[in-house]
Amino acid sequence: MKIFFRFFCIVLICCFNNSTYGQINRSQAGNYQAQKTSFHEYASNYQNGYVQLLDGTRLDGQISIIGYSYDRLYGVNFKTDAGEKYKFSLRSLVEFGLSENLTNDTPGEFEWYTVDKVKLGSNTGAPSKPSNTRKGSTAYGYVVTKEGQTYQGKISIKEVRKKIIQIDVKTGDKQKFKFEASQLSNFGVGKRKEAQTSGSTTLVVNDRDNSSYDSLDPVLLAGLDQNTNGYAITSSGEKIKGKITISEFPGIWFVRDVTLTRTNGDVEYYTNNGALKRLVFSKDGKIVEYVNFENEYVKVLDRSGGLIHIRNPHPSTPSTGGELANAVTGAALESADQELRSAGGSVTKNIRPNEDTDWTSEDVINLYAKEYLIFNERTGKYAMYIPGRKYQQVEGDLMGSMHYLKLPKVGQDALRKMEKPLRTMNYLNEKTYSK
Repeated sequence: MKIFFRFFCIVLICCFNNSTYGQINRSQAGNYQAQKTSFHEYASNYQNGYVQLLDGTRLDGQISIIGYSYDRLYGVNFKTDAGEKYKFSLRSLVEFGLSENLTNDTPGEFEWYTVDKVKLGSNTGAPSKPSNTRKGSTAYGYVVTKEGQTYQGKISIKEVRKKIIQIDVKTGDKQKFKFEASQLSNFGVGKRKEAQTSGSTTLVVNDRDNSSYDSLDPVLLAGLDQNTNGYAITSSGEKIKGKITISEFPGIWFVRDVTLTRTNGDVEYYTNNGALKRLVFSKDGKIVEYVNFENEYVKVLDRSGGLIHIRNPHPSTPSTGGELANAVTGAALESADQELRSAGGSVTKNIRPNEDTDWTSEDVINLYAKEYLIFNERTGKYAMYIPGRKYQQVEGDLMGSMHYLKLPKVGQDALRKMEKPLRTMNYLNEKTYSK
Protein backbone atom coordinates (compact mmCIF):
# COMPACT_ATOMS: atom_id res chain seq x y z
CA MET A 1 0.00 0.00 0.00
CA LYS A 2 1.33 3.44 -0.92
CA ILE A 3 0.65 6.18 1.57
CA PHE A 4 0.72 9.84 0.68
CA PHE A 5 0.96 12.34 3.53
CA ARG A 6 0.17 15.98 3.10
CA PHE A 7 1.98 18.36 5.40
CA PHE A 8 1.34 21.99 5.97
CA CYS A 9 3.74 24.57 7.27
CA ILE A 10 1.95 26.42 10.02
CA VAL A 11 3.45 29.43 11.70
CA LEU A 12 2.20 29.72 15.26
CA ILE A 13 2.51 32.90 17.30
CA CYS A 14 2.45 32.28 21.04
CA CYS A 15 -0.01 34.82 22.35
CA PHE A 16 -0.65 35.56 26.00
CA ASN A 17 -3.26 37.95 27.32
CA ASN A 18 -2.71 40.25 30.27
CA SER A 19 -3.75 37.68 32.85
CA THR A 20 -1.58 34.82 31.67
CA TYR A 21 0.69 33.68 34.53
CA GLY A 22 -0.06 36.90 36.39
CA GLN A 23 1.44 39.56 34.13
CA ILE A 24 -0.16 42.88 35.04
CA ASN A 25 -0.62 45.94 32.85
CA ARG A 26 -0.63 48.74 35.41
CA SER A 27 -1.91 51.44 33.05
CA GLN A 28 -5.41 52.00 31.77
CA ALA A 29 -6.19 51.78 28.08
CA GLY A 30 -6.97 55.48 27.65
CA ASN A 31 -3.46 56.52 28.66
CA TYR A 32 -1.80 54.52 25.85
CA GLN A 33 -1.52 56.39 22.57
CA ALA A 34 -2.55 53.99 19.81
CA GLN A 35 -0.46 53.94 16.64
CA LYS A 36 -2.36 54.95 13.51
CA THR A 37 -0.60 52.36 11.36
CA SER A 38 1.09 49.22 12.59
CA PHE A 39 2.08 45.70 11.57
CA HIS A 40 0.10 44.52 14.61
CA GLU A 41 -3.66 44.73 14.98
CA TYR A 42 -3.06 46.87 18.06
CA ALA A 43 0.06 48.81 19.03
CA SER A 44 0.77 51.91 21.07
CA ASN A 45 3.28 54.66 20.45
CA TYR A 46 6.45 54.68 22.55
CA GLN A 47 5.79 56.51 25.81
CA ASN A 48 7.60 56.84 29.14
CA GLY A 49 7.13 53.61 31.04
CA TYR A 50 8.69 50.64 32.76
CA VAL A 51 8.84 46.83 32.84
CA GLN A 52 9.52 44.53 35.78
CA LEU A 53 11.27 41.27 34.84
CA LEU A 54 10.64 37.86 36.41
CA ASP A 55 13.80 38.27 38.50
CA GLY A 56 12.39 41.50 39.99
CA THR A 57 14.56 43.90 37.96
CA ARG A 58 12.78 47.12 36.97
CA LEU A 59 13.77 48.86 33.74
CA ASP A 60 12.70 52.44 32.99
CA GLY A 61 12.51 53.90 29.53
CA GLN A 62 10.10 53.97 26.57
CA ILE A 63 7.37 51.32 26.22
CA SER A 64 5.11 50.23 23.36
CA ILE A 65 2.54 47.46 23.84
CA ILE A 66 1.47 45.16 20.96
CA GLY A 67 -1.27 42.58 20.44
CA TYR A 68 -4.76 42.06 19.06
CA SER A 69 -6.23 44.70 21.41
CA TYR A 70 -5.45 46.36 24.74
CA ASP A 71 -7.06 43.37 26.48
CA ARG A 72 -5.28 40.78 24.27
CA LEU A 73 -1.62 41.66 24.25
CA TYR A 74 1.23 39.35 23.33
CA GLY A 75 4.30 41.55 23.59
CA VAL A 76 6.03 44.66 24.88
CA ASN A 77 8.66 46.60 22.92
CA PHE A 78 10.99 48.49 25.21
CA LYS A 79 13.83 51.01 24.96
CA THR A 80 15.83 51.64 28.12
CA ASP A 81 17.11 55.07 29.12
CA ALA A 82 20.58 53.73 28.33
CA GLY A 83 19.58 52.94 24.73
CA GLU A 84 19.12 49.14 24.84
CA LYS A 85 16.17 47.74 22.85
CA TYR A 86 14.22 44.64 23.82
CA LYS A 87 11.19 42.75 22.52
CA PHE A 88 9.58 41.01 25.49
CA SER A 89 6.85 38.40 25.42
CA LEU A 90 4.45 38.82 28.32
CA ARG A 91 5.80 35.67 29.97
CA SER A 92 9.12 37.52 30.57
CA LEU A 93 7.44 40.13 32.78
CA VAL A 94 5.80 40.42 36.17
CA GLU A 95 4.25 43.77 35.32
CA PHE A 96 4.60 46.79 33.06
CA GLY A 97 3.01 50.17 32.47
CA LEU A 98 3.35 53.87 31.84
CA SER A 99 5.18 56.11 34.28
CA GLU A 100 3.23 59.32 33.68
CA ASN A 101 -0.36 58.38 34.39
CA LEU A 102 -2.78 57.21 37.04
CA THR A 103 -1.97 53.58 37.90
CA ASN A 104 -4.52 50.88 38.80
CA ASP A 105 -2.73 48.61 41.30
CA THR A 106 -5.40 45.91 41.11
CA PRO A 107 -6.71 45.57 37.53
CA GLY A 108 -9.82 43.43 37.24
CA GLU A 109 -10.83 43.85 40.89
CA PHE A 110 -13.31 46.72 40.53
CA GLU A 111 -16.98 46.26 39.64
CA TRP A 112 -17.81 48.18 36.46
CA TYR A 113 -20.99 49.07 34.59
CA THR A 114 -21.66 51.15 31.49
CA VAL A 115 -23.84 54.23 31.87
CA ASP A 116 -26.73 54.15 29.38
CA LYS A 117 -27.61 57.22 27.36
CA VAL A 118 -30.70 59.13 28.44
CA LYS A 119 -33.68 58.47 26.19
CA LEU A 120 -34.88 61.53 24.31
CA GLY A 121 -38.10 62.20 22.44
CA SER A 122 -41.39 60.33 22.60
CA ASN A 123 -40.05 56.87 21.71
CA THR A 124 -39.83 55.64 25.29
CA GLY A 125 -39.90 52.02 24.16
CA ALA A 126 -36.61 52.26 22.30
CA PRO A 127 -33.78 50.19 23.79
CA SER A 128 -31.16 52.00 25.86
CA LYS A 129 -27.93 52.86 24.11
CA PRO A 130 -24.65 52.46 25.95
CA SER A 131 -22.58 55.60 26.25
CA ASN A 132 -18.83 56.07 26.33
CA THR A 133 -19.01 56.54 30.10
CA ARG A 134 -18.28 53.77 32.59
CA LYS A 135 -18.42 53.71 36.38
CA GLY A 136 -16.53 51.47 38.76
CA SER A 137 -16.70 50.84 42.49
CA THR A 138 -15.52 48.78 45.42
CA ALA A 139 -16.73 48.62 49.00
CA TYR A 140 -13.20 49.12 50.28
CA GLY A 141 -10.20 50.50 48.44
CA TYR A 142 -7.75 53.38 48.43
CA VAL A 143 -6.32 56.25 46.42
CA VAL A 144 -2.87 57.82 46.73
CA THR A 145 -2.31 61.45 45.87
CA LYS A 146 0.78 62.67 44.04
CA GLU A 147 1.92 64.11 47.38
CA GLY A 148 1.89 60.58 48.83
CA GLN A 149 -1.20 60.83 51.04
CA THR A 150 -3.49 57.79 51.20
CA TYR A 151 -7.29 57.86 51.50
CA GLN A 152 -9.15 54.60 52.17
CA GLY A 153 -12.81 53.64 52.08
CA LYS A 154 -15.62 53.16 49.56
CA ILE A 155 -14.34 54.00 46.07
CA SER A 156 -16.38 55.31 43.11
CA ILE A 157 -14.72 55.85 39.73
CA LYS A 158 -15.88 57.74 36.65
CA GLU A 159 -14.28 56.76 33.33
CA VAL A 160 -14.93 58.46 29.96
CA ARG A 161 -13.59 57.01 26.70
CA LYS A 162 -11.49 54.46 28.62
CA LYS A 163 -9.77 57.19 30.64
CA ILE A 164 -10.45 57.78 34.34
CA ILE A 165 -11.65 61.31 35.01
CA GLN A 166 -12.58 61.32 38.69
CA ILE A 167 -12.41 59.11 41.80
CA ASP A 168 -14.57 59.67 44.89
CA VAL A 169 -13.72 58.28 48.33
CA LYS A 170 -16.08 57.85 51.28
CA THR A 171 -14.02 57.03 54.37
CA GLY A 172 -15.07 54.93 57.33
CA ASP A 173 -15.89 58.05 59.36
CA LYS A 174 -18.27 59.28 56.60
CA GLN A 175 -15.93 61.91 55.15
CA LYS A 176 -16.25 62.41 51.40
CA PHE A 177 -13.43 63.37 49.03
CA LYS A 178 -13.49 64.03 45.28
CA PHE A 179 -10.27 63.76 43.28
CA GLU A 180 -9.55 64.54 39.68
CA ALA A 181 -7.37 61.89 38.06
CA SER A 182 -4.57 64.43 37.65
CA GLN A 183 -4.33 64.74 41.45
CA LEU A 184 -3.65 61.02 41.99
CA SER A 185 -0.74 58.67 41.37
CA ASN A 186 -2.41 55.26 41.93
CA PHE A 187 -5.44 53.47 43.38
CA GLY A 188 -6.65 49.96 44.10
CA VAL A 189 -8.95 47.51 45.85
CA GLY A 190 -8.17 46.46 49.42
CA LYS A 191 -6.16 47.91 52.25
CA ARG A 192 -2.80 49.52 51.68
CA LYS A 193 -0.12 47.89 53.89
CA GLU A 194 2.71 49.68 55.63
CA ALA A 195 6.20 48.45 54.73
CA GLN A 196 8.08 47.30 57.84
CA THR A 197 11.57 48.32 56.73
CA SER A 198 11.40 51.85 55.41
CA GLY A 199 8.19 53.08 56.97
CA SER A 200 6.88 54.04 53.53
CA THR A 201 3.50 52.87 52.27
CA THR A 202 3.45 50.13 49.64
CA LEU A 203 0.89 47.79 48.18
CA VAL A 204 1.68 44.10 48.52
CA VAL A 205 0.62 42.81 45.11
CA ASN A 206 2.51 39.57 44.55
CA ASP A 207 4.51 37.53 47.05
CA ARG A 208 7.00 35.07 45.54
CA ASP A 209 7.00 31.48 46.73
CA ASN A 210 10.60 30.55 47.49
CA SER A 211 9.77 27.51 49.58
CA SER A 212 12.07 24.55 49.17
CA TYR A 213 11.00 21.60 47.03
CA ASP A 214 10.83 18.05 48.35
CA SER A 215 13.06 16.37 45.77
CA LEU A 216 13.89 12.68 45.58
CA ASP A 217 14.00 11.18 49.07
CA PRO A 218 17.57 9.81 49.50
CA VAL A 219 16.70 8.04 52.77
CA LEU A 220 13.81 6.14 51.26
CA LEU A 221 15.66 5.23 48.07
CA ALA A 222 18.81 4.02 49.83
CA GLY A 223 19.01 0.23 50.19
CA LEU A 224 15.67 -0.53 48.56
CA ASP A 225 14.83 -4.21 48.10
CA GLN A 226 12.58 -5.95 45.60
CA ASN A 227 9.52 -5.59 47.80
CA THR A 228 9.88 -1.88 48.49
CA ASN A 229 11.40 -0.17 45.51
CA GLY A 230 9.89 3.30 45.74
CA TYR A 231 6.90 5.42 46.61
CA ALA A 232 3.92 7.21 45.13
CA ILE A 233 2.50 10.63 46.02
CA THR A 234 -1.27 10.84 45.70
CA SER A 235 -3.16 13.92 44.55
CA SER A 236 -4.01 14.63 48.21
CA GLY A 237 -0.31 14.57 49.19
CA GLU A 238 -0.17 11.13 50.83
CA LYS A 239 3.13 9.25 50.39
CA ILE A 240 2.66 5.51 49.87
CA LYS A 241 5.71 3.24 50.07
CA GLY A 242 5.80 -0.03 48.21
CA LYS A 243 6.64 -1.87 45.01
CA ILE A 244 5.68 0.01 41.86
CA THR A 245 5.04 -1.58 38.49
CA ILE A 246 4.09 0.37 35.37
CA SER A 247 2.65 -0.83 32.06
CA GLU A 248 5.19 0.25 29.46
CA PHE A 249 5.17 0.04 25.68
CA PRO A 250 8.29 0.25 23.51
CA GLY A 251 9.14 3.82 22.57
CA ILE A 252 6.34 5.38 24.65
CA TRP A 253 7.51 7.96 27.18
CA PHE A 254 4.40 8.02 29.36
CA VAL A 255 2.19 5.39 31.01
CA ARG A 256 -1.42 5.17 32.04
CA ASP A 257 -1.56 2.10 34.27
CA VAL A 258 0.25 1.74 37.61
CA THR A 259 0.25 -1.16 40.06
CA LEU A 260 1.27 -0.36 43.64
CA THR A 261 1.92 -3.14 46.15
CA ARG A 262 2.00 -1.68 49.65
CA THR A 263 4.48 -2.89 52.26
CA ASN A 264 1.62 -4.82 53.96
CA GLY A 265 0.90 -6.73 50.73
CA ASP A 266 -2.21 -4.83 49.64
CA VAL A 267 -2.33 -4.28 45.86
CA GLU A 268 -3.80 -1.13 44.32
CA TYR A 269 -4.33 -0.27 40.66
CA TYR A 270 -4.28 3.25 39.24
CA THR A 271 -5.14 4.62 35.81
CA ASN A 272 -4.63 8.08 34.32
CA ASN A 273 -7.45 9.69 36.29
CA GLY A 274 -5.37 12.13 38.32
CA ALA A 275 -5.27 10.03 41.50
CA LEU A 276 -1.47 9.99 41.60
CA LYS A 277 0.77 13.04 41.45
CA ARG A 278 4.20 11.46 41.34
CA LEU A 279 6.00 8.09 41.15
CA VAL A 280 9.60 7.44 42.24
CA PHE A 281 11.12 3.97 42.13
CA SER A 282 14.24 1.97 41.42
CA LYS A 283 14.48 0.09 38.14
CA ASP A 284 17.51 -1.82 36.85
CA GLY A 285 19.65 -0.18 39.49
CA LYS A 286 18.58 3.35 38.55
CA ILE A 287 16.13 5.76 40.15
CA VAL A 288 13.34 6.82 37.77
CA GLU A 289 10.59 9.37 38.27
CA TYR A 290 7.20 9.87 36.62
CA VAL A 291 4.94 12.87 37.21
CA ASN A 292 1.30 13.45 36.43
CA PHE A 293 0.98 15.91 33.57
CA GLU A 294 -2.50 16.36 32.11
CA ASN A 295 -3.49 12.97 33.59
CA GLU A 296 -0.63 11.06 31.99
CA TYR A 297 2.30 9.66 34.01
CA VAL A 298 5.25 11.12 32.11
CA LYS A 299 8.88 10.13 32.60
CA VAL A 300 11.08 12.90 34.01
CA LEU A 301 14.17 13.47 31.88
CA ASP A 302 15.82 16.07 34.13
CA ARG A 303 14.96 17.78 37.40
CA SER A 304 16.23 21.01 38.93
CA GLY A 305 14.34 21.79 42.13
CA GLY A 306 10.72 22.45 41.18
CA LEU A 307 11.50 22.48 37.45
CA ILE A 308 11.15 19.26 35.50
CA HIS A 309 12.02 18.41 31.90
CA ILE A 310 9.54 16.11 30.16
CA ARG A 311 8.33 15.22 26.70
CA ASN A 312 4.81 16.48 26.06
CA PRO A 313 2.33 13.55 26.06
CA HIS A 314 -0.21 15.69 24.20
CA PRO A 315 1.66 17.52 21.42
CA SER A 316 -0.31 19.86 19.16
CA THR A 317 2.26 21.22 16.69
CA PRO A 318 1.83 19.59 13.27
CA SER A 319 4.90 17.64 12.22
CA THR A 320 6.86 18.28 9.04
CA GLY A 321 6.72 14.52 8.69
CA GLY A 322 10.40 13.73 8.30
CA GLU A 323 10.87 12.30 11.76
CA LEU A 324 7.77 10.14 11.37
CA ALA A 325 8.50 8.71 7.94
CA ASN A 326 10.17 5.61 9.42
CA ALA A 327 7.48 5.05 12.03
CA VAL A 328 5.30 3.03 9.70
CA THR A 329 7.98 1.57 7.43
CA GLY A 330 7.60 -2.18 7.19
CA ALA A 331 4.47 -2.30 9.32
CA ALA A 332 0.81 -2.37 8.42
CA LEU A 333 -0.86 0.91 9.33
CA GLU A 334 -3.58 -0.99 11.12
CA SER A 335 -0.99 -1.99 13.76
CA ALA A 336 1.17 1.13 13.65
CA ASP A 337 -0.41 2.97 16.56
CA GLN A 338 2.47 2.37 18.98
CA GLU A 339 5.09 3.24 16.38
CA LEU A 340 3.37 6.50 15.52
CA ARG A 341 2.77 7.41 19.14
CA SER A 342 6.42 6.85 20.01
CA ALA A 343 7.33 9.28 17.21
CA GLY A 344 4.82 11.90 18.33
CA GLY A 345 1.86 10.96 16.15
CA SER A 346 -1.36 9.10 16.64
CA VAL A 347 -3.72 6.82 14.77
CA THR A 348 -7.45 7.39 15.12
CA LYS A 349 -9.30 4.26 14.08
CA ASN A 350 -12.67 5.12 12.59
CA ILE A 351 -13.85 1.64 11.68
CA ARG A 352 -17.52 1.21 10.88
CA PRO A 353 -19.34 -2.07 10.18
CA ASN A 354 -18.93 -3.34 6.62
CA GLU A 355 -16.62 -0.44 5.72
CA ASP A 356 -12.87 -0.37 5.30
CA THR A 357 -10.82 2.28 7.11
CA ASP A 358 -9.31 4.86 4.78
CA TRP A 359 -5.74 4.84 6.10
CA THR A 360 -4.75 7.68 3.77
CA SER A 361 -7.19 10.08 5.43
CA GLU A 362 -5.91 12.94 7.58
CA ASP A 363 -8.85 12.22 9.90
CA VAL A 364 -7.27 8.84 10.67
CA ILE A 365 -3.58 9.75 10.97
CA ASN A 366 -2.39 12.76 12.94
CA LEU A 367 1.30 13.56 13.01
CA TYR A 368 2.83 15.89 15.56
CA ALA A 369 6.28 17.24 16.24
CA LYS A 370 8.25 16.11 19.28
CA GLU A 371 7.43 18.73 21.89
CA TYR A 372 9.36 19.02 25.15
CA LEU A 373 8.39 20.98 28.23
CA ILE A 374 10.11 22.71 31.12
CA PHE A 375 7.37 22.41 33.71
CA ASN A 376 7.27 24.42 36.94
CA GLU A 377 5.51 22.25 39.49
CA ARG A 378 5.06 25.16 41.92
CA THR A 379 3.23 27.47 39.53
CA GLY A 380 1.89 25.15 36.82
CA LYS A 381 3.63 27.28 34.18
CA TYR A 382 5.53 25.51 31.42
CA ALA A 383 7.66 26.41 28.42
CA MET A 384 7.38 24.25 25.30
CA TYR A 385 10.14 23.80 22.75
CA ILE A 386 10.79 21.66 19.68
CA PRO A 387 14.46 20.77 19.15
CA GLY A 388 15.84 22.52 16.10
CA ARG A 389 12.60 24.36 15.39
CA LYS A 390 10.92 26.35 18.12
CA TYR A 391 12.23 27.99 21.30
CA GLN A 392 10.10 31.12 21.80
CA GLN A 393 8.62 30.13 25.15
CA VAL A 394 11.95 29.08 26.65
CA GLU A 395 13.47 32.34 25.45
CA GLY A 396 10.56 34.24 26.99
CA ASP A 397 11.34 32.79 30.43
CA LEU A 398 15.07 33.38 30.04
CA MET A 399 14.50 37.01 29.06
CA GLY A 400 12.92 37.49 32.47
CA SER A 401 16.46 37.58 33.84
CA MET A 402 18.61 40.71 33.57
CA HIS A 403 21.69 38.47 33.67
CA TYR A 404 20.51 36.69 30.51
CA LEU A 405 19.87 39.98 28.70
CA LYS A 406 23.51 40.95 29.27
CA LEU A 407 24.99 37.64 28.04
CA PRO A 408 26.74 37.53 24.65
CA LYS A 409 24.63 36.01 21.85
CA VAL A 410 26.56 32.72 21.87
CA GLY A 411 25.79 32.28 25.57
CA GLN A 412 22.11 33.15 25.07
CA ASP A 413 21.79 30.70 22.17
CA ALA A 414 23.28 27.82 24.18
CA LEU A 415 20.71 28.33 26.94
CA ARG A 416 17.78 29.09 24.66
CA LYS A 417 18.30 26.10 22.37
CA MET A 418 18.49 23.71 25.32
CA GLU A 419 21.87 22.31 24.28
CA LYS A 420 22.10 20.98 27.83
CA PRO A 421 18.56 21.04 29.29
CA LEU A 422 19.67 20.69 32.90
CA ARG A 423 22.03 23.64 32.52
CA THR A 424 19.17 25.83 31.27
CA MET A 425 16.94 24.68 34.11
CA ASN A 426 19.63 25.36 36.73
CA TYR A 427 20.14 28.78 35.16
CA LEU A 428 16.44 29.62 35.39
CA ASN A 429 16.37 28.56 39.03
CA GLU A 430 19.47 30.57 39.90
CA LYS A 431 19.05 33.71 37.79
CA THR A 432 15.28 34.07 37.44
CA TYR A 433 13.04 32.24 39.88
CA SER A 434 15.21 32.53 42.99
CA LYS A 435 15.21 36.33 42.93
